[in-house]
Amino acid sequence: MIEIDTLEGFDRWSRDPDGPAAVQGLDLRSRCDLLCELRSPGTLFLACELTPHSAGWLVQNGAVVVPDLPDRAFTVHRSRLYAAEELYDRFDPARLESFADCLDQRIYRQYLADGKSKPRSMAVGLWQGLHDHSISDALWELLDGHRVVAVMGGHGMERRDLRYRTVVYIAKDLAERGYLMVSGGGPGAMEATHLGVWLAHRPSSDVEAVLASDFARRPSGSTAGTEYADADWLVRAWRVRQRWPRVTQSISVGMPTWLYGHEPPTPFATHIAKYFANSIREDGVLSVANHGVVFAPGSAGTMQEIFQDACQNHYGTTGQISPMILLDRGYWTSTKPAFPLIEQVSAGRRYGELLALVDSREDVVDLIQRFEPAWYRVSADPFESLLTELRHDLRLRSNWSFETLDLEALSGERECFDLGDVDRLVGWLYDLGGDDWIDRDRATGFWTRLLLDDTIKLCMQKLGPGPALHSAEALVVGIGDRKIAWRAVLAD
Repeated sequence: MIEIDTLEGFDRWSRDPDGPAAVQGLDLRSRCDLLCELRSPGTLFLACELTPHSAGWLVQNGAVVVPDLPDRAFTVHRSRLYAAEELYDRFDPARLESFADCLDQRIYRQYLADGKSKPRSMAVGLWQGLHDHSISDALWELLDGHRVVAVMGGHGMERRDLRYRTVVYIAKDLAERGYLMVSGGGPGAMEATHLGVWLAHRPSSDVEAVLASDFARRPSGSTAGTEYADADWLVRAWRVRQRWPRVTQSISVGMPTWLYGHEPPTPFATHIAKYFANSIREDGVLSVANHGVVFAPGSAGTMQEIFQDACQNHYGTTGQISPMILLDRGYWTSTKPAFPLIEQVSAGRRYGELLALVDSREDVVDLIQRFEPAWYRVSADPFESLLTELRHDLRLRSNWSFETLDLEALSGERECFDLGDVDRLVGWLYDLGGDDWIDRDRATGFWTRLLLDDTIKLCMQKLGPGPALHSAEALVVGIGDRKIAWRAVLAD
């Protein structure tokens, strides 16, 4: 279904609809003539402004119209994520009390009045769910194609804490290397993540200047671990935004929730995916982190996220196993000894290879950079799983690819292999990569294990002359009643 979120796009589609569309958040009151000629059953009009006549016509002709609820600060459907400027629309740094007038807090007050996570009105609960669905849809669109790393950690981590500084530098280093950083979007370690991205491509002296400024100075008599409750918390952050503006296109995504609406979302996130349902948000932060999660010191919430991430990796529910890096050896082995238990649970599982306990930002960045996603994909398709195993066991990096060939188009005889033909199978890749890319012992062990598996049949078929760095033979793999042929390609 095509998604439309501009008037220009709607005009083009409405003149010649090619199937139903999802029309999102548009003011269509000036398009009455077009709407009243439109017949496209199944089209969704989500949070669009329509005249009563247009809305009636659309419904009668099979469209679905989902309007906003009256007197609600939030819209039922968004085509994009929030921005800090939107959530803090009425904030004035000269008036501390102006925070309460902002969109974020107007929605929060309604959320409390509606019954928090158990809305007293079925309509409100349904509209909240639709809002969260649209946030997830916009989030996945934004993250598509990005290498995403998440940082989890305590909301009570103060700006003057050395661990806050470490998280800032981790996020800055990774953003400068092209990773997209996400977090729970609140204060503490979460804020440090987005501050690091905000300061990406600035010199380290600027980071030190920010952390030495009033930004990290709390009012006298403040309660430890609750810096987000300081009356000037947002003011200090806003001053940093103004004095040290972004100098890069690096973006970051904060994912807070109105369940914890008393904690303000960090204004350093360039995009904010704010949810009503905390369960969707917590699972989402971990699910989008396709290149790993860094766990800075935290309390119960961070502990929950560690085990939730371990569960995702243990069962491969997202289709991708990714690194779990626990930052601060002493904290995670003594203060909150989560690491020994996760280490035990992951023993013998592939994600156990990606579990790490570190103390330095350099170690975190190195582990993230060395992660090879193709070694840790999870698929129900046995051929995809076999290819992942091949890449993992032979340590084949992304410069290797495997073309799937049309079996019916292949001509010539196939030579089927047994244990006496291991060297031929090793040569299939070794002839391309040699010692620079293929470890013969690893390759020998991998193919020997496969030949011992009665459920897998391996054959080789010669190919005609092909481009350089393409295998001269196709590997034909049979699993059950299915067969597939691969040609190996090594990028130069």
